[in-house]
Amino acid sequence: RVLRRRAQWDEASRWYGIAREIAQVGGLAGKTAVVLVGMANVHRERGNLPAARKVLVEAVAFAEESGDSQALGMAFHGLASSEHLLGNLADAVGWGWKAVKAYQEQEERVTALASLGGNLIDLGELEAAADAWACTRDLATNEYYRLYALDALGHICALKGDRAGFARWAAEADALGWESGPLPAKAEILHYRGVSYLALGDSVRGKSYLERAVALCGG
Repeated sequence: RVLRRRAQWDEASRWYGIAREIAQVGGLAGKTAVVLVGMANVHRERGNLPAARKVLVEAVAFAEESGDSQALGMAFHGLASSEHLLGNLADAVGWGWKAVKAYQEQEERVTALASLGGNLIDLGELEAAADAWACTRDLATNEYYRLYALDALGHICALKGDRAGFARWAAEADALGWESGPLPAKAEILHYRGVSYLALGDSVRGKSYLERAVALCGG
């Protein structure tokens, strides 16, 4: 996992392969599923989404064999993310809901709910998306996900043309100090603020936020 996050793809794949062999020799179906999710993440992060999906389908089979809730949640969650990126939004929502139900730990459910909320926005199901993000906001013990939830609720309002609702949620997100927070969160919020302003017809602010997002990402 460390090597994957350092973008050392070949070495990451090699060590995931070793981990898989150990897990399978030991008859550890749940651990095998978790390793396969990691291997799928390497494929996804390198842009090979069909390969990621194939590995994740295999991960689901091992997770179901084990009955391990975390392994099941991770496999379902991985498939939700891959299907979302492939544009199969209805399938992504189905896998996302399975992940929410499979996870037993609250923070794991929060991450799955956040992914589900994003899928529902892209699917155009804004009321259901608002419900998912409201649950994320209420259940999150990590300010990182609470921040995402507040910003997403504002984005949904913007997509609905609700300028006052957007301003209210944006102000709550601003109060959490995202400007000085983790860079990935800052980049995402800059992006969605820009898209939100564009949806509300404010092209000047929208362009400004999107340009800041591009600059932060080194573009």
